[in-house]
Amino acid sequence: MTKHLPTWQFIINPTAGGNRPRKNIKYLTKALNQSPLNYKITTSEYSGHSIEIATLAIQNGIQHIAVVGGDGSLNEVIQAIMQSPNPNKITLTTLPWGTGNDWARTCNIPKRPKAFIQFLMTADSRLQDVGKVIYCQNKIVKQHYFLNSVGCGFDSYLLEKMGSAGGSRWVYYSYLLKCLKHYSAAPMKIACNNLDALDNKKSLMTMACITPFGGGGMRFAPQAEVDDGLFDFIDINDMPLIQRALSLPYLSNGKIAQHPQVTSLQTDCFSLDTQHAPDNITFQCDGELIGTLPLTATIQKQAVRVLHQH
Repeated sequence: MTKHLPTWQFIINPTAGGNRPRKNIKYLTKALNQSPLNYKITTSEYSGHSIEIATLAIQNGIQHIAVVGGDGSLNEVIQAIMQSPNPNKITLTTLPWGTGNDWARTCNIPKRPKAFIQFLMTADSRLQDVGKVIYCQNKIVKQHYFLNSVGCGFDSYLLEKMGSAGGSRWVYYSYLLKCLKHYSAAPMKIACNNLDALDNKKSLMTMACITPFGGGGMRFAPQAEVDDGLFDFIDINDMPLIQRALSLPYLSNGKIAQHPQVTSLQTDCFSLDTQHAPDNITFQCDGELIGTLPLTATIQKQAVRVLHQH
């Protein structure tokens, strides 16, 4: 054991990315044993277990956490970190063995075990913003944190219909096209930087981003900075099916703000609700369905330390 190196708590989600961690954990373990790192490995066994593992690790003095999985696995762990006494003292990273891996894409994190261990030892660190959503469930006020984005509309509808893509990009894009045809947009009430003019307009999708990427590499917020204390907020007006299909390239080419049906701005807080629509419209955080509208979101500036490389 090397005393001057920190102890890393590895939290493994074995079912992420079509069971990729379960299939490849032996390669990670071998690489760790050949490295000078101090580490502990714990495998999550059920939904929410990673929150418990991370909470216990932090209580036991661990300040470095590596999540082996995808954005959903990270989203569980950030709940534990943000509820700890000093979240900005915790360093978080991930071995991106999930499906979308959008947060890892932002931080430029390698997927191969040996390269990842080298990353742990040499990467730069920075403080990143964390989003916080307040909403009600069964008349109980709840809160939820996120690293990438919060959104509702088409993105949440896609998640509802698709469930887990099982690590398959083909499954994801197949459902994307099907849902694009069948999704029925709802009128949204948006309170954000005096955007009252958007009330009663049907929104195809409304999203607030901390990082540039979402949906497995789509660039919803290409200009987003992870530490500026601001959401990059977009609202996409509804449009006919053919225009929906023709607009898909805007989600990946970095020009989404130039689309005529898109309103984009920066803000540190906003609220979303529905008007003249069913009250069960869901929202997602980091690609995980969390609850239903209404919601209020704020940003916690530079709340957690993360590793990244250029």
